[in-house]
Amino acid sequence: MKIFNHKLNIELIVGTVAILTSVISIFIYLEQLKMSREQQKASVYPYLWFEGGVYDNNVFHYEVDNKGVGPAFIKNVEVYYHQKKYDSFSKLFTSEWVRINGSNFNKFPYYFDDLETGSVMKIGEEKELYVLKNNQILAQHLGYQVMNDSSFHFKVLYEDVYGGRFLNYDNKITIIEKK
Repeated sequence: MKIFNHKLNIELIVGTVAILTSVISIFIYLEQLKMSREQQKASVYPYLWFEGGVYDNNVFHYEVDNKGVGPAFIKNVEVYYHQKKYDSFSKLFTSEWVRINGSNFNKFPYYFDDLETGSVMKIGEEKELYVLKNNQILAQHLGYQVMNDSSFHFKVLYEDVYGGRFLNYDNKITIIEKK
């Protein structure tokens, strides 16, 4: 009794190898497509960086820069100081101004802009969040005492153009969700 009585069919072998090669090529193409999409998403990551301090002994300056390669869509801003929560940097700095100097805002030149929920920071954009001039006591209080106090913290949640979420917590950036 013969179990295998087949002649070797070269056309069948060539056809099978061609089909296997095609299937492997499709898997390779799909993997390359996946890598290309990940690279494309990474090419638009925003990167928000906050910095500030005292200059010329009487100027306090605090700013945020988008040093990434994509716009940042701001979703939430929280600033904490002495266990009190503020929804913006300017509200914290202004409350400290009032506490130290009273409410006379015409006394010293100042400027503030703010990073608010719903705002967008373009690629390379620098935003001055707070600038105070010609007040050495308050500038040093904000620049040295507030900024270096262990109770001063901030959290900024933002998204990239694909909806990926990032959290900047005291200038430590964490990817919350990739899309």
